[in-house]
Amino acid sequence: PQPLHLGAMSIFKDLLDPQHRRRRLRHPVEYTDVEAAEALQPQKELAVLLREVSGKITEHLGQLALAQRQLMQGLQEYLGVVDVTGVDVAAMALVQECASAIEHFDSCLKEAALPEMQKACEEVVQECENLLSLRQDRDKALRERQHYEEKLQDLQSARPGVITEQISRNLEKLDRAKMSLESQERKLATQLRVFMYRRPVHFRQMFLALFRKYLGFWTQTAKHSEKALELIKADLNVGSRAQIVGLQRAVELNGVEVVVLEEEEGGRRLLVELPDGDQKSVRVENLCPVYHDPLHLEDVDAAPSAPPATTTGEAAEAKEERRSQLHLEPSRVATCGGEVELEVDGLAGPISEVVANG
Repeated sequence: PQPLHLGAMSIFKDLLDPQHRRRRLRHPVEYTDVEAAEALQPQKELAVLLREVSGKITEHLGQLALAQRQLMQGLQEYLGVVDVTGVDVAAMALVQECASAIEHFDSCLKEAALPEMQKACEEVVQECENLLSLRQDRDKALRERQHYEEKLQDLQSARPGVITEQISRNLEKLDRAKMSLESQERKLATQLRVFMYRRPVHFRQMFLALFRKYLGFWTQTAKHSEKALELIKADLNVGSRAQIVGLQRAVELNGVEVVVLEEEEGGRRLLVELPDGDQKSVRVENLCPVYHDPLHLEDVDAAPSAPPATTTGEAAEAKEERRSQLHLEPSRVATCGGEVELEVDGLAGPISEVVANG
C-alpha cells in the first residue's frame, strides 16, 4: 500500500469537522434500502482488510518474539561456555535487563490477544456475506417475477381476452413469485436496517479495537523496557570515562582511558579526549565504560538528586568500610586458573562480576 500523504490525511480532518458531521451523519432509519445495500460491499472489504492486517501483525510479532527468544538462548549458551571476563559490567547489566524486557514482550503479546481481532473481523465479514446472500435471493425473486410478467404479456398478446390453461398456470406462478419477492424484500429490508444500526459497532469492533490492542501492546512493552533504556542512556554518556579496546590500526591506544565528549554520526561514534588532551573519534563498540570502584556501581534507578556532601576523609572511610564487607578465601590466588570463595555484605543487589587487580 502507498503511504498516506498530507493531502490524504485531510480526509480524516474533514470527517472530524463539526459542520461536516452535521451534514453527513444521519439516523440509520433515514437511509434508503438502496443506500444501505450499497454500503455492504465496502463494509465487507474493510473487514477483510483488517482481518488480513491483524493476521499479519500477529504473525510478524510472533516471529519477532521467537527471534528474540533464540537470541537470548544463544547468548545464554555463549556465556555458559566462554570466559565472561571479556564482558564488562555495564554490558552484563544491560543483557540482564534486555532479557527481562524480552520476557515481558512475550507476556504482553499474549495479553494483547491480537488473534481475537481476526475472529471479530471474521464475524463482520460473515454478517456482510449473509446480507449479500439475502440480496442475491431478493434479486433472484425479482428476476423470477419479471420473467412471469413478461411471459404472461406474450401469452395474452397472442390471444387477447382469452384465459387459457397455460395463462392460468403462469398467473399462479406469478402470484407465488410476487409473494416470494415481498417476503425476500421484507427480510432484506429488516436486516439492512439492523446492519445500518451496527455499522458504528462494526467500526469500533474492528478498526478501533485493533489500534487499541496494537498500541496498548507497544505501550506495555515500552514500559517494561524503561530500565534497559536507562542503562543504554547511562552507558558511555557525555562526561563518562571509558577505555579504548579492540582497535586494529591504532593499537597503541588500546587500554587508554578517555573521557566521552560528544556523539557523532547519530551515536555510532563518540568523540573522546585522550589523556594528553588530543581528541579522537572512536566507534562505540571500541569503548568500554570504566568504573574505578567496582564495589560501588551506581544504580541508575536510584540516582539521588542532591547527594550529601562528604569530606575526603569521610569518603575514604566509607570506601574502606565497603571493602571491609568483602571477604575472599583464600585472600590471594594465582593470576590464572585460581578459585576463590567470595562473600559480600551490604550490597543492594546480586554480584554480577568480580574484578581482579582493581
